[in-house]
Amino acid sequence: MRLTMKKKLFIILPALILAGCVMSDAERKTAYADHYYQSPEYIADYKQKISTMSVNELAVVGAQEDRAKMNGQSRMKIGDSLYIENIEAKDNNVIYHYSLSPAWLKKSASSQEKDQINMQKDLTFRTCSLKTVQLAQEKGLAEIHQYYDDYPQHILFTLHANKALCKENGF
Repeated sequence: MRLTMKKKLFIILPALILAGCVMSDAERKTAYADHYYQSPEYIADYKQKISTMSVNELAVVGAQEDRAKMNGQSRMKIGDSLYIENIEAKDNNVIYHYSLSPAWLKKSASSQEKDQINMQKDLTFRTCSLKTVQLAQEKGLAEIHQYYDDYPQHILFTLHANKALCKENGF
């Protein structure tokens, strides 16, 4: 049985997040780099593709490509407690909108805080490990991940991925 990239991501992502609780940053960096390896040819093609784009155009294309991964679904479950609701571009940002499940919202405040810390670390290491993301960030592209407790009415918390965070984390 051949697994699609999306299925592989959904299988490995929870394991990487959970492993992150016991993994050092160096071990996590190696695990993510191995899992998200991109061939030199793929990176060169991507570099060529974005060479003539402005950062705002790059955000639009990035949002369209990620939204296409939803296969036409208006929302898509991406974990036990998370749904992706929408992906859009605004200026130089790709903005991801997620809704949190009622079960996640019932967790204790300290448990939610630990989850948020692990989610930010996962987001940083996952995005910063991708050479294509690094190329896009060089042009000024950033990601904003908004998590709602009442989509689309109320954002509970926001996570970021950008060049400064990658640099701050040793990428």
